[in-house]
Amino acid sequence: MNSNARPQALPNPFSRAKGVLLSPHTEWSIIASESPSVVDLYTTYILIMAAIPALASLIASSLRMTVTMHVVSLVTPFLVYVMVLASPLIVGLIIYALAPAFGAMRNYEQALKVATYAHTPSWVASVFSVVPGVGRLATLAGGLYVIYLLYLGLQYTMKVPASHAAAYAVVVVVGPFVVSAALMMGVMGLTLVG
Repeated sequence: MNSNARPQALPNPFSRAKGVLLSPHTEWSIIASESPSVVDLYTTYILIMAAIPALASLIASSLRMTVTMHVVSLVTPFLVYVMVLASPLIVGLIIYALAPAFGAMRNYEQALKVATYAHTPSWVASVFSVVPGVGRLATLAGGLYVIYLLYLGLQYTMKVPASHAAAYAVVVVVGPFVVSAALMMGVMGLTLVG
């Protein structure tokens, strides 16, 4: 192997998101062959894509903002951004920890890639949160697509047998969903107190 060889650059985040959303089988096979570090995933994808829900939250809260809600409406998007940034790390740890139970390869970098790219639909769907009613439907659709992408991604990156992939994906979703719901209730509590 050539020691002067440079690591392959990751695609721009919007090209990657488009690939994950529109041709997930092809994109997962590409993702499985990449070897980005945690820092690479954050700097080239997560930091950028996680800004979408935070900005959507800021816009949505500004549309219904009153003078007394001004500070709270600025804090909430920041908290959303922090939670979204933490989510791939937490889900990656869950995928990694559960790997032996489902006959999957135990590799944290691969688990983090699954957690990162499978979140794409929920991040993109958050754009619709600024539209009352539509936001809930988009969130639901994005959440269902996340489960499907987890199902595919676990097979490509974690080498889980297809017969175990659906159960693995569902178990991975349940844990973070409970944690996420608790965190969101905390954020809503802060918003109401403010």
